[in-house]
Amino acid sequence: MKFTSLLSWLLLGMSTAYGNFTFGTTLPASVGDIFTVQASCCFLDQPFTLTQFFTLDQISVDLGGFSASPFTIWLTNAVGPSATVGNVLFQNNFTSPNTSSSLNVQVENFATSLILGPGTYFIVMSSTSTSSTDGWGADNSLLGTNSTIGSVGIFQQADVSNSNVVDNAFPPASGFVNNPLNEDLAFQISGQIGAPEPATWLLCAAGLGLAAWKRRRLV
Repeated sequence: MKFTSLLSWLLLGMSTAYGNFTFGTTLPASVGDIFTVQASCCFLDQPFTLTQFFTLDQISVDLGGFSASPFTIWLTNAVGPSATVGNVLFQNNFTSPNTSSSLNVQVENFATSLILGPGTYFIVMSSTSTSSTDGWGADNSLLGTNSTIGSVGIFQQADVSNSNVVDNAFPPASGFVNNPLNEDLAFQISGQIGAPEPATWLLCAAGLGLAAWKRRRLV
């Protein structure tokens, strides 16, 4: 086998093992409801569960408001009073643009590079805005492929109007409870199913080494 043919075979094997995949809800949001994210008032989180390894490349959410609003997005493996900074897997501070209407939500994309194992995760949204029109769009249209790698839970909220604890110093530690409307917040995670195991990388390295050795013999 020629060197180029062997190398192509190895790369093809790696790419087919870890194909691109999107998990979550449809984007942009289809329901039109938007739930408030506001400083000292209410924070939101959207839980999801993975049943296998997932190499995460991007997180997308659907936000909206009447004005440019400061948000923080968190990806954690725990929420509630027992959550700590050690549970934070990803965090990004950003400003959502003015969408002119609380129902005209805006898709925001965040690039990342994480390997998530089987378990439950939470996308948490907090804001320092005091506007009640700034929030996260709802969407009950789950992607049909979700069951391939897991499931999407009911979104949760920490809301002082419902006597829930809001932790402004560390929002993921707020007292989140399931939203009574039984809806999902609009989000997607994109990446590849699975994670390269050490044995896989060793096998590929051995194959490339063999290919290089064969090439030297042919020169």
